[in-house]
Amino acid sequence: MLVISEKALFFSKFEPTIMENITWETSSLRASLNDYFFETAFTDTEKSTILTTTIVNEDNSTYGVSGGNNTSDKVFVLSASEAEKYFTTDTSRSVVCTEAALTSVYNEYGV
Repeated sequence: MLVISEKALFFSKFEPTIMENITWETSSLRASLNDYFFETAFTDTEKSTILTTTIVNEDNSTYGVSGGNNTSDKVFVLSASEAEKYFTTDTSRSVVCTEAALTSVYNEYGV
């Protein structure tokens, strides 16, 4: 089962600095989601039911960017093609943040 939140639950940059060749596999967002977020957002019972998923990291032909190696994750963001599949309009791909996500934005940017 794929569970998609209708609200943003967590905020983290894909990568805190602009670097070349950052993929999902090496991104700080992936590390944050599968470490801090996973450990704090779910109870031990919930964590025990979340399966590890193989993420096929497709190349992005629109921007000519390599997807990198496939990964094994418990928490992940949708790829561009998955976002278009599940949310067919730009409006439906918009997100409302939870208080927790807004707090993390504030902590990151001080706004």
